[in-house]
Amino acid sequence: MPETDEPTSLQDRAIPELSALDAPASGKSNVAGLRLGFREAGNTDTPALVFLHGIGSNSTGFRYQFPAFSADFRVVSWDAPGYGGSSDLAIPAPDASDYADALAALLDQLKIDDCHIAGSSLGAIIAASFAARYPERARTLALIAPATGNRRLDPVDREALLNSRIDDLERYGAEGLADRRAPALVSPGASKQALAAAREVVASIKPRGYGQAARMLANADIFEDLAQIDIATLIVVGSNDTVTPADTFAGPINAATRNSEYHIIEGPGHLIKIEAPDIFNETLHDFLTRHG
Repeated sequence: MPETDEPTSLQDRAIPELSALDAPASGKSNVAGLRLGFREAGNTDTPALVFLHGIGSNSTGFRYQFPAFSADFRVVSWDAPGYGGSSDLAIPAPDASDYADALAALLDQLKIDDCHIAGSSLGAIIAASFAARYPERARTLALIAPATGNRRLDPVDREALLNSRIDDLERYGAEGLADRRAPALVSPGASKQALAAAREVVASIKPRGYGQAARMLANADIFEDLAQIDIATLIVVGSNDTVTPADTFAGPINAATRNSEYHIIEGPGHLIKIEAPDIFNETLHDFLTRHG
């Protein structure tokens, strides 16, 4: 598509308005009373498809997916705790299971008993945790440019990566971090619109929520959850992804997943859903049609 046909900002594209619901104060202590932001489109009588964003994004990162899926699915894109319209978790160093519990609380409030779960990058870790923790509620799983978590790294390396991530945000702020990080999230050949979109989502992060997510990433291990999962799982990654490269992230995840199919999409970088939305949407829609 010619660049002139595309808006230069995600905010220039139509997207459902941000809504928010509160988890019950009487619920699980780690998420009790948590405010959870989300965007929703589609018919409530259709199967639910829930999108989970990565560490440098929010619910707006799935703008290109709403029009592609809302005719056949009840599409929900959440703001993880500490992002967008969601409040922070009460604990400074949450686990992936805390985010999974927050997702379960949101689904309870939306009266969604089960759903297809699609998680991007850090969101893939949350998606796998949810599927392992609530197996009766996950119909299928899609892991998009998935992160693995850093628990298996040497503790010194793990701490250095965590400190570097948090220090960069403190040093540059969200806007400065977006300027530095956005080019790495897309391929060298990405359109200026894709690059602008990548920058826009990173620039919206909040320090506390980002810090909590970074600590979760440091201590997470997606392979532990994958060992408990039997549902149909789509694993998709861009061939130019330098953040979670196929050979060291998606490939090993595919090898460790029992009922998976694996797609490397030629061309895009880490943010497949933004840089190559047409082929990404087609790949996911085909998967959901066959396993819905």
